Amino acid sequence: MEKYDEKIFDELVLLSNGSDEEALKFYLETHQDLLKIDPIKFISLHISFYANQEDVLKSLQVVEYYKSIPYISMEVEDFLNEMKAELCKINKPKKDELDEDKLQELLFSNKENSIVSALGILSKKNIRNYLSLLKKFLISNASYKYKTLALFILVEQHIDEEIVVLKQGMEYTLNPSTMLLPFDDYDYIDTKKCIEEKNEDSDIIFNAIHLLNTVQIKNYPDSILDNDEIDFIADLFIEISKSYTGREINSLALANKYQIKKETIDELAKEIVLIYNS
Repeated sequence: MEKYDEKIFDELVLLSNGSDEEALKFYLETHQDLLKIDPIKFISLHISFYANQEDVLKSLQVVEYYKSIPYISMEVEDFLNEMKAELCKINKPKKDELDEDKLQELLFSNKENSIVSALGILSKKNIRNYLSLLKKFLISNASYKYKTLALFILVEQHIDEEIVVLKQGMEYTLNPSTMLLPFDDYDYIDTKKCIEEKNEDSDIIFNAIHLLNTVQIKNYPDSILDNDEIDFIADLFIEISKSYTGREINSLALANKYQIKKETIDELAKEIVLIYNS
């Protein structure tokens, strides 16, 4: 599991600065082990999501929830008490008062915190008033993981016009109003369910779903998922997950089972790993 911790926390940082509450809840529920690994970081990301949206009441509810958990350490309890005190002082975050010039400065910064902060602010605004800024960002040299967050905002607000996005040297023309968020995609839902139903060790299932989630986000709006091959794709994610424990991907067994060329399976496995590591 150690191989995944840092990447999972990176994803939670992005989600906590976004506006998709369901996606954040999904990650928190499926990565409860991280609460034991770094409870303060885990809890702070949960609180930050609501604090960034100026929802002090929900932020305080999150604090109270974690305060009620049995056997929390004194360090965590002190942290929660400090957070509660700070939240009670909040009236309205100053960052929401930023004008478009300041938002642009943050968005095109080289600092991760500045970029995700700007995107967090934009996610709470009527993005139609900031389309020119976001369009410029989507064709910039910014890391694609941040552009994905920008796309989420456009999709969530059903922007009905063509948007150009640069991704790894390729140009995409998209209409956000016709797109689904990555975890709302039907092929994703079916693939995740299929993985969960496989007769495998729970850690393997856990890591396979994490792998699927990461690839689904990083490859957005593309997808390697195919409704006609759900069972095969689920098995392949499980095989790749096993490879992180030191075992080799048994592509020959998959080839025999699904009547797919071994070379085709090896290429797809390589693509999945490349996306995951990108």
